[in-house]
Amino acid sequence: MNPSVMAIIANKNNIPAIMLTAHALSEESLKRSAENGASYFAPKDEINNIDLFVADVLEALEKKKNPWVKWFERLGGFYDKRFHGTNWREQEKKFWEEKSKKLPPI
Repeated sequence: MNPSVMAIIANKNNIPAIMLTAHALSEESLKRSAENGASYFAPKDEINNIDLFVADVLEALEKKKNPWVKWFERLGGFYDKRFHGTNWREQEKKFWEEKSKKLPPI
């Protein structure tokens, strides 16, 4: 099943979606997952930290905060390296600023 569809279904059922990806690790997939309601977008390379990612999402939801804020703190540097700099953020600056301000749909 398409990961974006899974995020939409999870949100309709009040379940936070944490996307774990290896093959779809691209700027486009990241943004699409965020647009479709994913609470987190984690690379398979960081699977050893899945407990931290789940904790980040649950803590954010408990405190009525946006999990993407913690995501940027924890994984922003990873994606900067993966996407060869911060251009991915700058090109979509308005989107990411708005995304980090909104509370998740759950």
